[in-house]
Amino acid sequence: MRGAVADRVDVGKTGTAKFVDALQLIDLRGDGPLRIGIPSDVVRGRTQPLAQKWSMAIFDHPAGADGIIYPSRLSVAQVAPSMWGGWC
Repeated sequence: MRGAVADRVDVGKTGTAKFVDALQLIDLRGDGPLRIGIPSDVVRGRTQPLAQKWSMAIFDHPAGADGIIYPSRLSVAQVAPSMWGGWC
């Protein structure tokens, strides 16, 4: 799986989060989902069950990503990072 490495995430109006260590995030922006076989309705869909199944599959993957980064469903100009484990 390809991912994006982040050391700083813009969290919009509330500020910026800075991390001591770089995060390995699976990038679900642009053609990211297509490259790893995720259906387009998982990232842009209104219903959550299929997206939650994919999230668990990425979480359980041996690559050991720290989370995902995906486009906001409500605003294409915004991104939404989601981290797991010790980052939460």
